[in-house]
Amino acid sequence: MQDLRDDIAFAFKQGDLNAFDSIYDQFRRPIISFCKCMVPIEDAKEITADVFVRLWKTRDRWENIQNVRAFLYMSARNACFDFLKSKQSKLRSHEIITDVLDKEQEYILQSEIESDLIALIKQEIERLPDTCRTVFKMFYFEDLQNSEIAQKLNLSYQTVANLKSLALNTIKKNLKTKGLQLSTILLLIQVMRRMP
Repeated sequence: MQDLRDDIAFAFKQGDLNAFDSIYDQFRRPIISFCKCMVPIEDAKEITADVFVRLWKTRDRWENIQNVRAFLYMSARNACFDFLKSKQSKLRSHEIITDVLDKEQEYILQSEIESDLIALIKQEIERLPDTCRTVFKMFYFEDLQNSEIAQKLNLSYQTVANLKSLALNTIKKNLKTKGLQLSTILLLIQVMRRMP
């Protein structure tokens, strides 16, 4: 994960909304991903929103990005534990909390890797030629069939199929140079569909 500079933390501490936006953009997806290891996705999103509200309210305490990151993960973990305690029997929530504590670093790393890979794939999608990118997004993110895409874009069915194939091959080739395989890409596209 590309780290933000500490001058962003300093600006955030001073109440700079652009600095907060940078922090939010950097950490939102990883925190949601971290939370969804413990709670359902909708609750993970809500907990993440609450954590960022708490971060803003305590902004005068943060000297550097590492402290901000630590606060976000610690607050998210604690909020998930509180959620579990309120929703489940004490014994079951204690088992889940113990399991999470055992795997916490693994969950953090997994959420950050997932976020980085999604960002990488999005970059490659945005580099596609306009029509090719549009067809790709309509098929994979809007779940439209080739015939529906052809009709909406006033293209032939075969052109849509060719553009979709070209997009996949281009993304595959570009990401393969970075060590990623097509199966990984398609799996991450499925994950991206579920992310906010």
